[in-house]
Amino acid sequence: MAVREELPVVDADMDAAYLSAALKRAGRDASVGRIALEPFGDGRTSTPVYSVVSSAGRHALKVFPRRSWWSEVSGVGCVEVELWSGGTTQSLPAPLLCPTIDVAFHPRRDEYWMLMDDVSAGIMPRGTFDEERARWLLDALARLHAHYWASDVLDRLPVWSLERRAEFFGTSIAAAGGRVPGAGWIGTALEKIKLFGSMLPPFLEALGPADADFYLSHCADCGPWLRSLCRHPFTLTQGDVRRANFAAFAADRVSLFDWDFAVRAPAAHDVAWYWYLQFWCYPPADGRSLDDREGLRFYYRDRLDAALGGDLDPHAFEGAFALSWLSAFAEIGFIISDPLTGSPSEGERARVVATCRRAVDRAKRIYDAHVR
Repeated sequence: MAVREELPVVDADMDAAYLSAALKRAGRDASVGRIALEPFGDGRTSTPVYSVVSSAGRHALKVFPRRSWWSEVSGVGCVEVELWSGGTTQSLPAPLLCPTIDVAFHPRRDEYWMLMDDVSAGIMPRGTFDEERARWLLDALARLHAHYWASDVLDRLPVWSLERRAEFFGTSIAAAGGRVPGAGWIGTALEKIKLFGSMLPPFLEALGPADADFYLSHCADCGPWLRSLCRHPFTLTQGDVRRANFAAFAADRVSLFDWDFAVRAPAAHDVAWYWYLQFWCYPPADGRSLDDREGLRFYYRDRLDAALGGDLDPHAFEGAFALSWLSAFAEIGFIISDPLTGSPSEGERARVVATCRRAVDRAKRIYDAHVR
């Protein structure tokens, strides 16, 4: 897809003239008298993002190289740019919104420039949790998933295939764990994505030799669980639903961004990914256990059923959720060990190690019950 041929062309610096032109294309107030840019992000992404503050307000600018190792791995191109230019993220079902307001191509730099509204005020800070906002998010996801449920449109969307995504994560982790050679794009992934090198070793150590072997085998050979997961209906999933990628301002205004990992997958895939990061890796310090969170999952299931007109099979959904959790475990299971990369207290270390072992035990139970 020659996206660059359909986009406005920019041949300037990231200055007031560029911002004014981009805002004008979006039908916004284009009066820009001053501008200040600074890097924006937590250092865990390889895509440059800038905070843009000007007399026209606060914005964010995300810069994508047109050709990248990432595009070669996904087999799609620049997913986020293509989804927006094709209209998908411009017309998300309410209450979802995408904060992107303009995308342009810079031929001299061979880059895409994506200008977005700055929605950071609606992003929950690290370590916090608001159950009401979580319900707003889950309701919005249910409507997205119902909108694209088993749709013929899915095959035409420029998103990851579930198989390719599982291969990307699984092979990278297997290489970081010494199971396969780190050649070609695998070596680039290990170099670019620092999480593999920093969090996988303490995770494997926490598991112990036998369970570490199980985990690496689970990542290296995704075929068995992937075949079971692919038996469930597919929809459009954002693919990286986490605290830092949505801003829930109100029940009717939920902003969802960073669509680089968008994938054709069962609806439960988005929920399980969010679940794993929010409650297994970075649990809120509110004294509630993993089991205490089940009400939220049932809330999503009920909202999805309502959006589908009462046609959801709850038993099938539970199976899809279990397998999607297994998928998240294969792709980001090691992130549980994040606190171990710093200087945790003895109590925190014990908690994280126990959670690592609980996760691998759950993975084994799902294998026994759902992988066939």
